[in-house]
Amino acid sequence: MPRSYGGAALRPEGVAAWEKPYSPVMVYRWDATRDALHNLAAVSDGSPFDGHMVRYSNPLTGGWALRTMGAHMQMLPGGFRGKAHRHTGNVVYNVAGGRGFSIIGGERFDWETHDIFCVPAWMWHEHVNLDPDGEAFLFSFNDFPVMEALGVRIEEPYPDSGGHQPA
Repeated sequence: MPRSYGGAALRPEGVAAWEKPYSPVMVYRWDATRDALHNLAAVSDGSPFDGHMVRYSNPLTGGWALRTMGAHMQMLPGGFRGKAHRHTGNVVYNVAGGRGFSIIGGERFDWETHDIFCVPAWMWHEHVNLDPDGEAFLFSFNDFPVMEALGVRIEEPYPDSGGHQPA
């Protein structure tokens, strides 16, 4: 059954209804995710905070893939220096590719492929891709669906220093 939902933005007809509280897509393939990010980058400047970002979603609802955990993949273009922001909700990052650093609460954390780091709720943070020519990819899990369900999901940009924290 889950394999019938494997095509992006395609909902199968003639298949028994999916009644579970989570996405029927069990595997979100890297090639499709990377292609989606490249396609997005071809038509969008992206976010000044997160570069180009896609959300893993439930193809039946368009909502989060899981009720209580969200997931994203973001692509930081070569030389990207994101502006700082903060939000309710905690985020755990896994570096899927590239190298750079993040400034979290005014402290610099260097990262490279396979590293894991966390950004606690309501903590200022910004990401930098150290490769001027290659992309960096950050996969993340978060509790944004819970924050939304409680009606307390808030995000705001860093107001000083052109959007960058002192480190």
